[in-house]
Amino acid sequence: MNEEMESMRINQVWNVVDLPLGHKTIGNKWILKVKRKANGSIERYKACLVAKSFTQQEARNDKQMLVEAKEWLLVNFEMKDVGEEDYVLGIKILMDRSKRLLGMSRENYIKKILERFQMHNCKPCDTLL
Repeated sequence: MNEEMESMRINQVWNVVDLPLGHKTIGNKWILKVKRKANGSIERYKACLVAKSFTQQEARNDKQMLVEAKEWLLVNFEMKDVGEEDYVLGIKILMDRSKRLLGMSRENYIKKILERFQMHNCKPCDTLL
């Protein structure tokens, strides 16, 4: 959390101001996550301070808005390139740029489920779709 707070201080994410009359503050909370590598081992711990969702309005599906938001973020925040992700939300990302192929694998998730139900020694078989 200290690293996240320091990042917000460096990027001047907020200014302390008096609350205008007739307005309410927006609640916030810390989201704590464990970022894992493709093999399931811990890569790092992450902390993020976010506004509580019930006080936010739903976003539109607007490409121009996304482009403008990205440009604004690049101009206003110190950002670091963490490189290409190969593991996102428990899904392994498989890329072959030369063949223009993109694939996903849930192998680790499937292994965990099989172990949970003590079926990890089962033999796989082909299934027609």
